Amino acid sequence: MIPNRTARVDLALRRAFAVFALVVAVFVTGTLLPGTATPLRVAALAFVVGILALGAVSWVRRPSRWLVSVVALAGAALLLAGRVAVPEASPEAMAMVVAYLAGLVAVFARRAVVLALVGLVVWVVGIGVVRPYDIETIAALGPAVAAAIAMVLCVRLMERMDERLERARADHLAAVRDAVEQEARLAAHHRAQAILHDDVLAALRACGTAAVPREDAAASAERAWYALVSVDDERHATRDLVADLREVEVPGLAVELTTAQPELALPAPVAQAVRDAVAEALRNARRHAGVETATVLVRGDRRALRVAVADRGRGFDPDRTSQSYGLEQSVRRRMSDVGGRAIVVSAPGAGTRIELDWRERDWVADEEEALLAVEEGVLGGAPHTPLVRTALRDENGPPGAVLGAGGCSRRDGRESDGADWGTGGATPRPHPHAPETTLTSVIGDPRLAAVCAIAPFAALALMWAVIGLAGGQPWWLGGWALVLTGYGAYVLWRGEPGAVPPWHELLHVLGLTGVVAFLAQAPPGTFETELGWPVSLAALVAAPTAIYRGGWSVVGVTGAFVGVVTLTAVLTSPDPAGSALVAALPAILSTCWPLAVGATLRAVVIALGARAEAEAALTRETVAREGLARRRTAALDNRLTHLRTLLDPTLGRIARGEADLSDPRVQREALDAERTARDELTLPWSLTPALIRVIRSARAAGVEITLTTTSDLVRTPPAARLLLQTVLEEAHPRRVTLTVAADDAPVSLVAEVADDADRAAVIEALRSRGIDVRDVAGTVLARA
Repeated sequence: MIPNRTARVDLALRRAFAVFALVVAVFVTGTLLPGTATPLRVAALAFVVGILALGAVSWVRRPSRWLVSVVALAGAALLLAGRVAVPEASPEAMAMVVAYLAGLVAVFARRAVVLALVGLVVWVVGIGVVRPYDIETIAALGPAVAAAIAMVLCVRLMERMDERLERARADHLAAVRDAVEQEARLAAHHRAQAILHDDVLAALRACGTAAVPREDAAASAERAWYALVSVDDERHATRDLVADLREVEVPGLAVELTTAQPELALPAPVAQAVRDAVAEALRNARRHAGVETATVLVRGDRRALRVAVADRGRGFDPDRTSQSYGLEQSVRRRMSDVGGRAIVVSAPGAGTRIELDWRERDWVADEEEALLAVEEGVLGGAPHTPLVRTALRDENGPPGAVLGAGGCSRRDGRESDGADWGTGGATPRPHPHAPETTLTSVIGDPRLAAVCAIAPFAALALMWAVIGLAGGQPWWLGGWALVLTGYGAYVLWRGEPGAVPPWHELLHVLGLTGVVAFLAQAPPGTFETELGWPVSLAALVAAPTAIYRGGWSVVGVTGAFVGVVTLTAVLTSPDPAGSALVAALPAILSTCWPLAVGATLRAVVIALGARAEAEAALTRETVAREGLARRRTAALDNRLTHLRTLLDPTLGRIARGEADLSDPRVQREALDAERTARDELTLPWSLTPALIRVIRSARAAGVEITLTTTSDLVRTPPAARLLLQTVLEEAHPRRVTLTVAADDAPVSLVAEVADDADRAAVIEALRSRGIDVRDVAGTVLARA
């Protein structure tokens, strides 16, 4: 795994520095080992061995302090030997050693980078005091100083950018967790509401109705209580749908089940949803259609399924009849939650047919869609539920088709042809393709880092340009330098998204053209001195490409640059043997190492960033997938525990056989419990045992209590309970209406209180709790 925080940047810097160490080792080996005095060869060999060992170790892990210290001491000894003991040492090689030591400080001594750099400067200056530097050595040390400044600035900047990005990723993961929590709570709420409506209300109504056989009522109460007790949220288990459908029983209704398969194994949530939807459809047929028989036809297999529930009752007009809670929530929403849909076909006097369609591919797609919705909800700022689709009218569909939450109704009463079977009444949202990993996506906007890496070298080249122009170099070189610098700054400002043709290509052409013109008119050997600044300045044109593009593009640009410079040097050299070219090779190669290191750093950072992003995506998916199922189960268990607490004195006793259903008092209690369950269905989490007793006492005393809402509440605000309990305990109103618009909306209460003293007591009690309350013509209006 890739560690958090700055570990990713640290690893990238260490690997890029290992590449730089290889360049330095080759340069020092080629310039210091052959033909030099023994002390210098020994110091150079020790330094080369040390930096190669350090590079090998740092490629894998962070090296120990003693190894870094030994290499630093070897470099300091080489500087001392090359300047004091053997003065004829190559200035360029000494400059490369200084650059390496500066990079060593920037990469491995970041906590004490200022102190370490001061020590390096003191050492280099002290050597110069012992044996003064000539102009050639000072010119060679210029790039080393520029490299030290660039590396220190870039390292600190990249660390801060990576820290900000890690904080953003951590915040995003926390937001994903919150979105999963909300998604789980909403899914658990829908299932609990369906259990409450389908099982509990029907069982309590049957227990409270003397006309229903007591055995059937007791069995219904037992099934309802079992639904409140069991929590089954196994996403990958299977159940036999045919066996489940055979167990469906509706008192007073004969059900004919027709299926071509004796068994049909489906995912457990799908089988449960289809079974419960069929049961609710049969209950609706018995309750509203006025029939005593109904048919259930099962067709299909575990990949595609259609279950039809039909009756020959009175029927209805779907376009003019308001859809009941049972049809919308217990049938359509249930099917929608598992990627299916419900189709209602009905007409007055023609009976009703409800078709439940499901396809495995839609079930799998909806599982992935749920996880994707968590991400989209987080990025959009408001987590949402993908499976709850708002009703919309299909203007391009068949005549009179109305697409809803997982289903459609036909005005003409004809059967749907099933052409859009499994679409759920809405076009599935495609999964977006993962964006390409770039430097911007890994550590943020790299423009400031690019400026910090290039500006010191550009400033050094422009300084020598001023010196060279003052010494008689052609004036057009100054104009070319200004144009190249200005256009290069524009390319840098465009950033990584703007690194597209032809902007970088024009910069390369401009740089190469100036170098060719300069070398064509320059005296032989100019390139090897500080007056060869146009070559150093032009070499920087590949730096934006190395930072913003990387890969083979920077290799091609650098190769083209070296090839053009080499070819021009050969053609313009008066020595046919090419000795001038051999002398110029160190200077040519010295212009390429910043680009090689920059390209390596970009490649390593992006590779590590891609791995880190893949791991972060896997973590987010794991959190969403595992957390969604776990928290859905926990949220459902909490809600069912709440419902059991409210209904245990009645429904629980009946289910356990502790109450005699033939007792009129038990029947009245069942009807009172049904009203309580209906109140809890309207305003979930609003009732407590104490409040239930207060409401029952008030209703027994003739108080008309109405609880209403205009939305599908997941949890009623606590203010609703406070308002209702305060009014009922402090007064004897004639009528009380409590309205909750939404989870986060104010709660309104209207209470008609005839007695002035009671009304004053209510108002005082509400105001003492900080509630906005008014008295309007004997009516208390409260808002909280």
